[in-house]
Amino acid sequence: MGRMLRVRVAVVLTSLMNVPQWAHAENAVEAGSRRFTVRDSVQMSYFGNIRSSMPDELDDDGITSPDGRLLIKVTHRGVLPEGYTEGTIWLFDAADAKRSINDPGHETPRPVALAKMSAAANGGLGLSVLEAGNTIISPRWAPDSRSLTFIGRRGRVNRQLFEIDISSRHLVALTPPTQDVITYSGSNTTFLYLAGPDADVQAERAWSSTGPDIPDVTIGTGVPLMPLLYPHFNGYAYGDPLLVELWRVDRGHAAPIIDTRTHQPLRVNTTYDSTLVSASPDNRRAVIISRAAADSEPAYLMVNLDSGLSAALMQSSIRQFQFGGTGRYRASWSPNGALIALTEVMIGDTQSPRRCVLAVLQLSNKDAQCVVEADEHSRNLIQSVNWTTNSSIDVRYKSFNEPVFVDTKVQSRSHRWIESKVKKHSANTPLLLSVRESLNEPPVLVATDLVTGKSRQMLDPNPQLAGVALGTVSVYEWKDPHGRLLKGGLVKPPHFDPTRRYALVIQTHGFDDKKFFRSGYADTASAGRALAGRDIVVLQVREPQAAEEESWRDGVELGTNVYLAAIDRLSAQGIVDANKVGISGYSYSGWLVATSITQAANRFAAAEIANSDPATLTGYYEYVDTPMAETAADAYIGARPYGKGLKLWLERSPSFATDKILAPVLIQAGDPWHLISLWGMYAALRDQGKAVELQYIRSGEHNIRKPAHILAHQELIVDWFDFWLNDHEDQSETKQEQYVRWQAMREAKEASVKPPLH
Repeated sequence: MGRMLRVRVAVVLTSLMNVPQWAHAENAVEAGSRRFTVRDSVQMSYFGNIRSSMPDELDDDGITSPDGRLLIKVTHRGVLPEGYTEGTIWLFDAADAKRSINDPGHETPRPVALAKMSAAANGGLGLSVLEAGNTIISPRWAPDSRSLTFIGRRGRVNRQLFEIDISSRHLVALTPPTQDVITYSGSNTTFLYLAGPDADVQAERAWSSTGPDIPDVTIGTGVPLMPLLYPHFNGYAYGDPLLVELWRVDRGHAAPIIDTRTHQPLRVNTTYDSTLVSASPDNRRAVIISRAAADSEPAYLMVNLDSGLSAALMQSSIRQFQFGGTGRYRASWSPNGALIALTEVMIGDTQSPRRCVLAVLQLSNKDAQCVVEADEHSRNLIQSVNWTTNSSIDVRYKSFNEPVFVDTKVQSRSHRWIESKVKKHSANTPLLLSVRESLNEPPVLVATDLVTGKSRQMLDPNPQLAGVALGTVSVYEWKDPHGRLLKGGLVKPPHFDPTRRYALVIQTHGFDDKKFFRSGYADTASAGRALAGRDIVVLQVREPQAAEEESWRDGVELGTNVYLAAIDRLSAQGIVDANKVGISGYSYSGWLVATSITQAANRFAAAEIANSDPATLTGYYEYVDTPMAETAADAYIGARPYGKGLKLWLERSPSFATDKILAPVLIQAGDPWHLISLWGMYAALRDQGKAVELQYIRSGEHNIRKPAHILAHQELIVDWFDFWLNDHEDQSETKQEQYVRWQAMREAKEASVKPPLH
């Protein structure tokens, strides 16, 4: 199935600020403890720049200053009831930390909150995978260790370039608030950056159908539905060209690089997933990624900063972004400016080019050597590429879903570049900051002395969880009808009673067994630990990969059969009540869930689908006049809905089997795009008088990011499953209206299955 389908965002908007009464201490099962809630989940701090998405951790923020004296680490958290995301840069003194590590009697030094940034931002569909609407990204030290620069959000969607003086703590914005800074390069007093479209304006008008810049009458032939309805819609922007300008900050003054041919600011066509700028050591040239035309492959480009003129850096394209596999584009100049280390590049014959993770380019003759060839089975991502001399490069990798980094050294030997797989740390290397966490252990920051090998906890960003009953999560394995060994996370409620059979909610879309389990794969369609707090067992499923090409059969083979096998095993073990099973999904797994509740209707007592296209005609027709049209039909159904193909749609599409659905269905749409995609299923259920609830967040997105949106979204999920599976109602006054609706749905549902009176 096309990647865009997997990124598709897979109804009465409730109050965003409901306080869950279940969370109150007086309702706790044991004295001195209370149960984990959605509010706890939203307000948890997490390290780094990505909460739950791929690629994992785009920028390492555990950065040591060039003089080795200081280190920084970034945290983010949701703030309620204000509803914004707060980022903090924490400053550590290396000497103090080192003393405390090696002397147990030495008090652990408290880090300094060097800078805080707050904003409520989605990040946008094209950007959500890359920076997730966080407020601090890409922190970098000045060469003299006296200042730090970073991209941040200060009360706006737009990102700005900021600089903070370490000694005075003075913070200054280097770029105007009306620009969106996408990426930057440089140090000391000179910086280059790519300025994207004004994100604040884009966010404000994203769902405008009319306006002074929108023609009242237009020819819509050949235009997809969503851009026709919403001309500023950027839902397809993830891979589409992005027009940016190249700007320079010189001694605090920002100005565009001027193209001497046009006498206008230099504009560059790039893409959201391949933005890069790298200045040469003399600040006279820069490498960027650009597309020569809308339909051409992105490639590295050399820009002369004096003239604004540009030319292809080499005759090859870059590797295209793939989830979890590529997407870190780096161009690092040697100190003498004669060589450039490039990542994710295609080298060699155009018919069969070599896929290269790291290459070194000699600028004088444009000769490029592939140092590290791509391994189809490796999911390592290059974190950073830094020259130590003109013949030596330090490379850092980040393994997919792993908390640690791997350092290697690339050196020139006999005119060949060779990578050494092991790089020994010197005695002068001060500390390694790493995040320690597990399924049941919230993340804490640990510092390790690389000489003595000793470690000590430096920062617990979530002390508020100390008195919270979290329940337990363990890795759970089972087999499907094909004998495939499957893995997921089994979440048990606090004070789990092995003699009791619990209600079960299956959460879909993936499972990470190395991180603290909070809500699930993402914040969309998941509320894992908060559900467990309502005495519901949760199984977070890692679905298997398709053995061959994506097919309409995947709905059953990768979804329904997998889920039913898990239910049967958990029931046989006496853990769950097979008559009280719910299931939730979004994006790609929304289709799997829709298939499951139609193909095995009597196995599910409640369901939730969010931000998905569950193979409906409404959703399919949105693809018309986009490159995904044929892919969508082939993957979901196996044919287009005409002639003989229509018969296949009637047989295979969940949208034509809604009459079989027995489970009450909660449908959640994060923006107008997803509301249209999900409307076909919602309307069909509503038209038949079935139990269905619709929640609509007008200004959300596919991966829900804003804390207020997450709270409303997940609170409704928890209440929904608790009502239908446990027959429990939250007694909060703000929720009385929803339970009146649901009680009426339940009464109508029960009446529909009773035999008629004679």
